[in-house]
Amino acid sequence: MKRALLAGAILLSCAAGARAQISPGPLSRFHQSLEGARNCRSCHGAQGVTRELCLTCHTALAQRVGAGKGLHAREEYRVGCERCHVEHQGRGFELVFWGKEGRGSFDHAQTGFPLQGRHAALQCESCHAARRIRDRAGLAQGGVNLARTFLGLSTACASCHADPHKGQFAPRGCTDCHDQERFKPPSRFDHDKTAFPLTGAHEPLACASCHRPGAGAVVRFKGTLHQTCASCHRDPHAGRMGAACASCHSTAGWNRIDPGRFDHGKTRFPLTGRHEKVACAGCHARGPGGMKFQGTAFASCASCHKDPHAGRLGANCAGCHTTAGFDRIQSGQFDHDRTGFPLRGQHAEVKCDSCHRPGRPRPLKHARCTDCHEDRHAGQLASRADGGRCESCHDVSGFEPARFSVEEHARTRMPLTGAHLAVACDACHREVALDRLRSLGVRPAPGAPSRTEQMRFGSTACSECHRDPHTGRTARFGTCETCHATAGWSVVRFDHAKTGFPLVGKHAQVACRSCHPGQEGTLAFGGRAKVCDGCHRDPHEGQFAQRFGRDGRTDCAACHEPTSWRTMGFDHARRTSFPLEGAHRNVPCARCHERTVAGRRIMQYSGLGRACSACHGAEIGTPSR
Repeated sequence: MKRALLAGAILLSCAAGARAQISPGPLSRFHQSLEGARNCRSCHGAQGVTRELCLTCHTALAQRVGAGKGLHAREEYRVGCERCHVEHQGRGFELVFWGKEGRGSFDHAQTGFPLQGRHAALQCESCHAARRIRDRAGLAQGGVNLARTFLGLSTACASCHADPHKGQFAPRGCTDCHDQERFKPPSRFDHDKTAFPLTGAHEPLACASCHRPGAGAVVRFKGTLHQTCASCHRDPHAGRMGAACASCHSTAGWNRIDPGRFDHGKTRFPLTGRHEKVACAGCHARGPGGMKFQGTAFASCASCHKDPHAGRLGANCAGCHTTAGFDRIQSGQFDHDRTGFPLRGQHAEVKCDSCHRPGRPRPLKHARCTDCHEDRHAGQLASRADGGRCESCHDVSGFEPARFSVEEHARTRMPLTGAHLAVACDACHREVALDRLRSLGVRPAPGAPSRTEQMRFGSTACSECHRDPHTGRTARFGTCETCHATAGWSVVRFDHAKTGFPLVGKHAQVACRSCHPGQEGTLAFGGRAKVCDGCHRDPHEGQFAQRFGRDGRTDCAACHEPTSWRTMGFDHARRTSFPLEGAHRNVPCARCHERTVAGRRIMQYSGLGRACSACHGAEIGTPSR
């Protein structure tokens, strides 16, 4: 019994090993009907898996390959089917190997239908669905799994998309008007190739403005009426002007009347002047029946225009005005000189409504300029004897220049003299803010300008207009007038002896800035040195500091005087131990005192030898007896 069981187990074991050697694994669920050793030759021939054996079952695909259609007919797909359709991977294997990149990397252009525009973003299942397959029965008989196949679709737009035009454009294709980016607007459609080219205001219209839904809610494109304007537009003239709209209007715009098409001069109201530029609707108001043309009142100006004079000047507008413009008064028709305010100067050029504005009380005040004009000076001149009347300085020929003479300025607190006579008015009367004027006691009237020229000043001191270039350092000498005059700033009459350093000799000819340098237009006056080396370099480099000086400074005046540097009062016999005698008296100083030290020539005065050889050399001989 044990031997029988062992033999049975060995037999079963051998049988299982034999099956594993015959089949590398279970077939997919799509080929599971071919499972078993008896069916191997359904796919495997003497040369392995062959394309011909696959196409024996997949007859629908075989027909396409034979006809050279589709992906599988391409040369690179004529190799073994098992390169893409791998079997023996188990029941759950999908049977299609799309490559390492997956199905998303598939180049759809290989099928003969490149995915472009919006199609490129679609998922495969959006198009490859069983409901879209044509000849489903024939494909099923040809071994096609309708739930998974990519066959059976058409590349025609209508195979996926419903025709919104319901055959109006057959036999033309959708791509004649549309592209694959978007259905609207039809980018490839050219309305100029139709029987109604779009021009003027028709060009920007949306299609639906003319092509409206008809029966069955289908937008009507073919057969749209366009023979007359009334096909689309309601006649605003209600037939009064006839049916030929183009006799006056064009597609450029309803309100653009071609002057050459409609002659208003043939009516009882020829258009002249400003009337020529008025839009039709300006006179022909729109009513219930459209724009009114016949019966429009025009007997008097008041038929269209409101009387700005409220009847005070009568109803005959043409007595003063023309159609050239309301502000154009006919010459000789209205004489303003008969009023209490004759127009002179610039007033004669002013438009009527500049003074005669609506709402102003009548009669108009005109006794003072400020009845119409704001006080440019903001009340600064109100304290004058004339109350600051404008006529004192200005006239109607123009606000500028003012008629204010030098003689009149001389009667103010600031008579103009010297260089002030050549200064422009606005150099002193600069524009300032009202707050500055208020600080001086000026009370501007309400509505005065925020800034105006300053006419009132706190004082007549120079500092009102000029910056102190001495920054207060000369205040101890008095006011600016102590040294300067209006003849010119550089004309100075200062007594330098008051400073403790009288200017004598050459010093009296030196410009102030030479001794009093400064920065940014100022001069330094205080704290200037009164000794020579405060301004001058010591050419003797301190050789006389101990003999003729104090505190380590040389007293130059011991030898020199301000008249000239070279005018010396030096006594060689008294101040040195080497009196000049004989021919030595006529020798220039430099002959004995000029030396070269470290490559530089200097005048050496101390430390010179008194022996003849010190100047004349060692070779000089002893005088003969």
